[in-house]
Amino acid sequence: MAGGLMPVVSRLLAAGCPSAIKTVRAGLMVANSPYCTTLTGEFNGRTTLTGESSETQTDSPYCTTLRDFADPSKLKSLFPRPGADSFGQSLSPQLPPAAKPAQKRLTKEELALQAQAEAALEQAFSILQADDWRRVDTQDGDELCVRTAGGRNVWKYKTVVSCSPEKFAQEVIHNCTNCPSWNKTIKKCQIHEVSDGVEILRQETKELLGGLVSQREFVNVRRRGRRGQMHYSAMASIDHSAFPESDRYVRAQLFPTVFTVRPCADSPDRCIVEGTFNYDLKLRLVPLRVIEGATFSAWRQLRTQLLRCAEHVRA
Repeated sequence: MAGGLMPVVSRLLAAGCPSAIKTVRAGLMVANSPYCTTLTGEFNGRTTLTGESSETQTDSPYCTTLRDFADPSKLKSLFPRPGADSFGQSLSPQLPPAAKPAQKRLTKEELALQAQAEAALEQAFSILQADDWRRVDTQDGDELCVRTAGGRNVWKYKTVVSCSPEKFAQEVIHNCTNCPSWNKTIKKCQIHEVSDGVEILRQETKELLGGLVSQREFVNVRRRGRRGQMHYSAMASIDHSAFPESDRYVRAQLFPTVFTVRPCADSPDRCIVEGTFNYDLKLRLVPLRVIEGATFSAWRQLRTQLLRCAEHVRA
């Protein structure tokens, strides 16, 4: 059979059809098999099996005659189309894998800011997890605690809100520019991004402590993210060229502070909000007892705002 096909093979090779050449090669390989069909006698357009039986095999789907190879109209059905596999099935074009976005290369200044943000985060968590807090106020199971550190009072608050922790954290932590919509103490919020999860945050307040304190400005380096199921936002004051100091505002100082959202263990549709007040509002003539009393009011106001924010997110 191989010898009889040589003229056809020569024609296909001369045509330079790669898929045809592959098919003929495969046919020649099968020609050496004992199961191959071969010619008997003169070529009459049919093939018969070698061996004892010489039945005509034209009904077999595997039977191919030399006439099929010689007929150009039939060659198209024997060889796969471009863009098809060996069985004639269309193949989808192979698209290259999606290129990953190039990661921003940080400058020395940005690397330093990133390190400051990480340091503030660890300090803030260390303060939050201290074991010497004293409870000083409660509201329906929520609480306000205080401890003394560095010669000043630091406050910790905790409240439970009826909202999915993922949705609530998205609103109050990861969508920080929307903060003035639910935190009525904040008048304006601006962000200068440093790297993924690190940013410079400027917040302009309204009058504080019931009008006792004029507007204040905070410029902080912030680290936000999550640890397990807990979302967090940690901040500390910093000087940065993106937000130069202005005579219009008194710039307050924020010591390492953290705000966290985590799911309640007994209810996936509720979450615990926990954080710290750790700042210096630059009040020199206001008695400490007045500041402490105002902090109680500020905590209760924040609690009310968090509960209202949860209602808005649920809706």
